[in-house]
Amino acid sequence: MSVVWELLVEEVKARRIFKRNKKDVKLKILAAILYYLGISLRKTSNFMTIFQRMSHEAERTYYRRLKTAIQPPQKKKRRLIAIDETKLKIEELQVFVWVAVDVDTREVFNCSTLPGEEQSGRLLVPAPDSQVL
Repeated sequence: MSVVWELLVEEVKARRIFKRNKKDVKLKILAAILYYLGISLRKTSNFMTIFQRMSHEAERTYYRRLKTAIQPPQKKKRRLIAIDETKLKIEELQVFVWVAVDVDTREVFNCSTLPGEEQSGRLLVPAPDSQVL
């Protein structure tokens, strides 16, 4: 297992975030993280039945308790963003892959795929918070 995962589990156990531990603490953390990432409670509950049966209300409670241990991500200021589009042909299906890259650090911070027709080639867009010169 990952070091970050083990540190998170140890932090949750040390803080005694979950009062009763009839269910495995790692599964509670996994359920809360899935909900934190935007998956609905019912879908998370259906997925978690692979490991152990949990109600969606229990998962909401796990998330609410774990929210104190997880710090929200901080927004990063970006001067310039480059967006590139690539067309892939998979059998008879054409798929467009969009990638957003920070020009200064070359960090890829977004990637998405869309089926459809070509819209544009490449874009160079000022970051939303930056000043245009």
